[in-house]
Amino acid sequence: MHWVALFSQTGSEINRLARELGRWPNEIYTNNLRVEEWKDNINPWFVDEHIGTVDSINNMLRERKDLFITLHGYLRIIPSDICYRHNIYNGHPGLITLYPELKGKDPQEKLFDRIDWYPHIGSVVHKCTPELDGGKIVSWCQVNNSCKTREDVYNTLKDTSLLAWKLFLKGKDRKSTRLNSSHV
Repeated sequence: MHWVALFSQTGSEINRLARELGRWPNEIYTNNLRVEEWKDNINPWFVDEHIGTVDSINNMLRERKDLFITLHGYLRIIPSDICYRHNIYNGHPGLITLYPELKGKDPQEKLFDRIDWYPHIGSVVHKCTPELDGGKIVSWCQVNNSCKTREDVYNTLKDTSLLAWKLFLKGKDRKSTRLNSSHV
């Protein structure tokens, strides 16, 4: 499997995931041109020639075949022709299995804004399709919601996302993982 990971923010999830799996992606691409935001998480040599605009990344993906692509805070829509060309999976920090209203941008903020409405909190990994956050969910992790602050929400979602990715990438039971907050 030739694994390509994409990110737009800091790359910290890729770093944590690679360390826990004991394997780095074959290639990492980012559209974040501000190296100082991600250089502590991913060695610049690893991404050195893989920094580009969204258009250049999409063009590269169109030229390649048979890639296994994971999205880790890649804040761009993948064009439909690329969705159909490759096996692409997205980590989403919102438990859309229970709360479909958390689909789309900034689910962490949506969740925090109505924290009392959500007895559970978690993350999913889903297949990318042209419909935003509409692909088949292949793994998820949920915990009881004990969050009080915005920081609690973000940290819990980072932890549940990591667990959902590990379940999926290790081929474990992909249906669900429910943990107590103390396990995350």
